Amino acid sequence: ISWTSCWTASASSTGRRIMTAPRLSTNSKPIFLEAQIHVLKPKVLLAMGNIATKKLLNTAEGISRLRGRFYDYRGIPLTATYHPSALLHNEGLKRPAWEDLKFLRAWLEEKHPGYEAAFMAERQG
Repeated sequence: ISWTSCWTASASSTGRRIMTAPRLSTNSKPIFLEAQIHVLKPKVLLAMGNIATKKLLNTAEGISRLRGRFYDYRGIPLTATYHPSALLHNEGLKRPAWEDLKFLRAWLEEKHPGYEAAFMAERQG
């Protein structure tokens, strides 16, 4: 589930790849994403990018300060990392993003032992 995917889709008519923060109103949450989260009941959320993180956590704090920790999003643990497009534009963000993914994986292994084997078994059949 990607909040930024919802923003990208809604912004496609403007020809822009992503909406900028000033164009987002405080009540512009896509209901589709809320429905996805409700139906799927994920064990954890990974917010990718500044806008997704700010909207999900309802904060003005930037992604650089928010990454590396877990937050509560309606009872679901949420962590954040840089948006994939930011990694393409700034090579220096790749290492911190990789560390964020390792942080998430370590959390999953601690809180949900065997998640990877269960995931792979589910994918195969």
